[in-house]
Amino acid sequence: MDQENIQLSTKLKPGFPGLASFFLCLLVSVTATSGQLDDEFSSGLDALDNDRLKTAREIFHGILSDSPGLHRARLELARAYYMSLDYKQARAQAQHVLDDPNTPASVRTTVLAFVAQIDEDEKNRAVKHSWTPSIYLGLMHDTNVNVGPENQLLLPLGGLLNESAVERDDNAFVITPGISHTYNPGKRFELGEHSGYFLWQSQASYYHRAYFDEDDFNLGVLHAGTGPVWVVPRHWRAGIGISFDQIWLGGSPLALFSGINPNVTWQLNDNTEFSLNGLLSSRDYNESSNKPLEGNYRSLGASLGHYMNDKKFAVRVGGKLFDFDARGERFSHDGWEVFLGGVMQAWTNGSLFARAGYQTFDFDGQEPDFGFSREDDEHRYTVGFQHAFKAGTLNDWTLSGNFVRTDNESNVSIFDYDRDQYSLGLSRNF
Repeated sequence: MDQENIQLSTKLKPGFPGLASFFLCLLVSVTATSGQLDDEFSSGLDALDNDRLKTAREIFHGILSDSPGLHRARLELARAYYMSLDYKQARAQAQHVLDDPNTPASVRTTVLAFVAQIDEDEKNRAVKHSWTPSIYLGLMHDTNVNVGPENQLLLPLGGLLNESAVERDDNAFVITPGISHTYNPGKRFELGEHSGYFLWQSQASYYHRAYFDEDDFNLGVLHAGTGPVWVVPRHWRAGIGISFDQIWLGGSPLALFSGINPNVTWQLNDNTEFSLNGLLSSRDYNESSNKPLEGNYRSLGASLGHYMNDKKFAVRVGGKLFDFDARGERFSHDGWEVFLGGVMQAWTNGSLFARAGYQTFDFDGQEPDFGFSREDDEHRYTVGFQHAFKAGTLNDWTLSGNFVRTDNESNVSIFDYDRDQYSLGLSRNF
């Protein structure tokens, strides 16, 4: 719950490597049977290389209607269909070249490799249901257990903090079982020059943090989320997630958070992407004493991610605006956040990451016994590592560790605190 995801999202793109270079070499092999490239063919190549796939298909279809034996155009048409995720048409165009007895042996071998790649990608896309169970097991040391698990979730609750509160440290065991599911109906869609596909993704997990001594602060979060995702490879992906989080504190039900999270990411080039994400969440608490904390939370965020050094290093910078409208005026607040994060491949199967974030909170109502409204500034710093084991007893497990430093400065003294958390654990997907 305290950890932040700072890594860039995985890019979605066709699986056949070096496809343009492959066909460029192939064109040299078939030049003798097709003659010189004319202006129309050059226009088709330009459209294909600039990812204007619909235009490229139209141009190559036009060339083939006049010269059906021009394999150069047919192979480029096959590439255009492949990049458009239309594997049936891509295979048909490639097979047409293979069926010609005059196709040179060297060309035939390369086209067969292309057809094999089409078959593999089509088989992967044909999987309707994909289930991925996972587990995380770890240990944590917390230097300030009694401030609660997260600033705006528990700090306002009576009894957790007071002027004479003493910071208490403790160790904890953490376990997070989970499962994710992807439903692929196998449906493509056309949007302008490009093609995309539709998925439905769902996930469920249970986070449990059990302190060795401070049982009153044991934390449990049961999460469930689901929603549609649209993907146009090499261009953009978008989704709308619906989520529910049931939270327990000290073994007793604390609150239910439910929300909707629209998001979209544009891939600006091979190394850069820009994301927008929103959140509308309703917070409902179980105990009557906590009812003033109930309300609606809204946020809108943006981030920019960039890969460098042949994707061995990545940075992400971003921020968000947020607003919480609570029943109790003193708990209503608005504010903003900025962050900067990075991840680097530090060794074989290992990476290092770091993140620095700043949030500011401006509360509406006055604090009892203080006579003025609360204003908080939170600084949070994270550093950590991951290492994936590829052999031995821990094969397929990932060892991860991190250190999180939180410094919350407030004009209301009882909400002014520091907190350090150290975590080390093993995780695996099955």
